[in-house]
Amino acid sequence: IDIYTVSGEKLKELPIGLTQNTHPFKFGFVVCGPKSIYIYRQSLTLVKEIAKRKTTKSSLFKKHHACFENLKDIAITTNKQIAVLDAAQGVINVVDEDGISRMTVNPALESCGKLNDPEALAIDHSNNFYISDTGNQRVLRFTHTGTFSRSLINCKTTPGDKKMHPYGIAATRTGQLIVVLAGMNNAEIRIYSLP
Repeated sequence: IDIYTVSGEKLKELPIGLTQNTHPFKFGFVVCGPKSIYIYRQSLTLVKEIAKRKTTKSSLFKKHHACFENLKDIAITTNKQIAVLDAAQGVINVVDEDGISRMTVNPALESCGKLNDPEALAIDHSNNFYISDTGNQRVLRFTHTGTFSRSLINCKTTPGDKKMHPYGIAATRTGQLIVVLAGMNNAEIRIYSLP
């Protein structure tokens, strides 16, 4: 990651490689890599790396740390916890800044079924989760407790959208969901009012 000033001056290069996403966080920012989360101060010094951990017999009775396989996106909850979209596991892990798991959202256990190549994650002001389930051509909403709420967009059932796939999503502070849809020869950005 290259860090630049507003005027375009390069400040520093962070040696993370294959960065998925970056978000402001408490005293700096959080960066998502394929298998780790990195927390940096505003001074660009690394505070912590939260990496994939293996469960051992000695750790079974300690605090539960999240395991990561293929991180695609991160978002920050209103109470400053880090939500991580893991495409390989098809789940959202919510962890604190020490990597301790606070909640897991598992769509495979809900009526919406398994995710297929999820690409992006967003959280609204009420801590509801939104996932662009790209392979299934839909955007799903889960409540702040991790329960499936509804499918907001389903390109498979919308006339004219059958070849479109949702990729990027963002929830705004003004109650809107911005969705980037892409197909073979076209792409568009749609803005929806959140329920």
